[in-house]
Amino acid sequence: MKAKETALFEFLNGTKQFVIPIYQRTYSWTREQCEQLWSDIERLAQDVSIKGHFIGSVVYVEDNQYSKSVVPQLLVIDGQQRLTTLSLLLAALANMIDERTNESVDITSKKLYNYYLRNNDEEGDRHYKLILTQSDKSALINVVNREEFHANASSRIQENYRYFLDRVRSTASLQKIFEAIKRIIVVEISLERDKDNPQLIFESLNSTGLKLTQADLIRNYILMGQNHTDQTSMYTTYWHPMEQRFGSDYSARFNRFMRDYLTIRLGRIPNIEDVYDEFKRYMTENSLNVKEVVADIGEYSGYFADLNFATTNDQELDAAIRDLHILRVDVAYPFLMQCMRVYKTHRLSKREMVYTIRLSQSYVFRRAICGIPTNSLNKTFANLLRDMENPQLLSRFSLNSDSSFMARLEAALLDKDSYRRFPNDEEFRRELLAKDINNFRNRNYLLYGIHMGSPEASHDLSNLSVTQIVPTSNPLSVEWQNELGIEWQAIQGSVINRLINLSLVQQPRDEQASFAEKKHAPGGFADTPGMLNRDLMSLQAWDERAIQDRAFRLAQAACTIWAYPTAVERAPISIQEPEGTAIDSGLLQGIWRECYDELRQRILNLSTAIQEEQTRLYIAFKLEANFCVVEPQRSRLRVGLRIPFDQLHDPQQRGRNTTGIGNWGNATVEYSITGLADLDYAMELIQQAFNYHNNEL
Repeated sequence: MKAKETALFEFLNGTKQFVIPIYQRTYSWTREQCEQLWSDIERLAQDVSIKGHFIGSVVYVEDNQYSKSVVPQLLVIDGQQRLTTLSLLLAALANMIDERTNESVDITSKKLYNYYLRNNDEEGDRHYKLILTQSDKSALINVVNREEFHANASSRIQENYRYFLDRVRSTASLQKIFEAIKRIIVVEISLERDKDNPQLIFESLNSTGLKLTQADLIRNYILMGQNHTDQTSMYTTYWHPMEQRFGSDYSARFNRFMRDYLTIRLGRIPNIEDVYDEFKRYMTENSLNVKEVVADIGEYSGYFADLNFATTNDQELDAAIRDLHILRVDVAYPFLMQCMRVYKTHRLSKREMVYTIRLSQSYVFRRAICGIPTNSLNKTFANLLRDMENPQLLSRFSLNSDSSFMARLEAALLDKDSYRRFPNDEEFRRELLAKDINNFRNRNYLLYGIHMGSPEASHDLSNLSVTQIVPTSNPLSVEWQNELGIEWQAIQGSVINRLINLSLVQQPRDEQASFAEKKHAPGGFADTPGMLNRDLMSLQAWDERAIQDRAFRLAQAACTIWAYPTAVERAPISIQEPEGTAIDSGLLQGIWRECYDELRQRILNLSTAIQEEQTRLYIAFKLEANFCVVEPQRSRLRVGLRIPFDQLHDPQQRGRNTTGIGNWGNATVEYSITGLADLDYAMELIQQAFNYHNNEL
């Protein structure tokens, strides 16, 4: 590396060409930076005691392939913005010298162009001292050739050039401006590709405040180490098409894409702010071929773009992807990108790809309705494809590696337990009807999904509004009180903001309007066909019975739309019953055996880490210690839980505090199961005891 302080004119003079590599960012200095430069120029012009003004460094690579040619080409890795802006300033000064023919200046416009903006004796691209990329290139050539700007020329170069023309035109002395520019100093840093590492220099410069995005850093890391020909080839073939796919918000989308791409390749989820460091580590630790990696990134960027913009050109598939956007299931992208690759290579049918997206939505949406924390979803989807190949998992569902993609996907999702579980119809239906849907983040997604579930639904959802059937105001009008009956207050309190009280209409009525008015008014229930209004159209009154019927119907519709996997079933688990244990005590017969078998399976589904231990009097379920014990008795199953009594949420107050009085398995809470109907509530208490011990591990 060679570095020296050089006057700007000395630096630019001579036959040479500064080439901006094709992967570099386009020219981006704004009016603010140009105003700052002009302010510095004016200060130099007014104060001749200032011997020089440092404007920054220009770092370039001397490539042996080009440095020995007639016009050495120097690949600029830092300083593009300064070089371009100074070129615009010099061109503006040259034009003003020609315009003010009566003013004496120590240099002619011809010399300004021929010494500092052109290689006068060369032709083609080599004629120009500075070659930019993309639309910047033609715009700067227009300036240097003193031509009208082409239609697609860079607007930023046009604006900044005109700014300097205005500033120079308004100055009192062109000679003073010329003398000020003569005192501009740059630090010229030349690197030799065979001896220096341009990327390390580039990172060092970036760390001092010249902030680049993660996308810029990764692109430069990949391409900077290549020769000019390979740079151009890789950028044109892979990188530029990716930039085009990602659109105007390229940097933000690239960061998301690269996090998902690295999740696939690393098997873990990197922080989105560290994707550059993670990518470098991925490349160096695995000694990867750069061209192959760039091709791989280009391929996966296409799958990401299809998912991000719904651009598969298949109507059914794109519709499923758009629903994915509404639900904001970005966490599924690493999994779905891999599925898209299988689909694009014809190893997955369109039907299977659509089902994969729809099932992913069902999994995420059911969990959201049931209030299950989302912090595990990243890992769940990141490892899902690998789970689908797990022989042990497949055997639990009587499947193997040759089983269909859909069957293996269902098995992998159904195998999730505890906070990763796929809520079944019973849990989903219960939570759906109890949830405050009106203030739910995905309210419209839910309502539109149900509404469009009938063939007569209007397909223009943009003009529909959410409305409540029973008014929220208190007290209700006398007409509404009569409609609901003597228990109107209790009924109103139980339905407000719930799914059973919400619908979609074209023209919402006054909230206190009667049911009949809301139904028959233009744009009301009867005038807005769809699943949400199907029963409302035929009803003459809105009472408790109608509300219950609608609750059942909408819950069933939701269970169908956001379907639970049904293609596979868990293989039966044989229970080993050693002699002399509670299992063979003779108490587990008939309904009690049925209750126990169901309870046991539900407990074991909480986690694969649970161990089962049978004793003569009870069965213990444990992690490192017991969290639940089950004691068969003649008229019940007695369940003991090991959790502080004051930490147990028991709204029905059915648990008994046994702390300090002794119980099998050191349980501190006792609860009785007297039939199958008790199992759901029992599992709510057992789940708490499991979570208490699981969090301590």
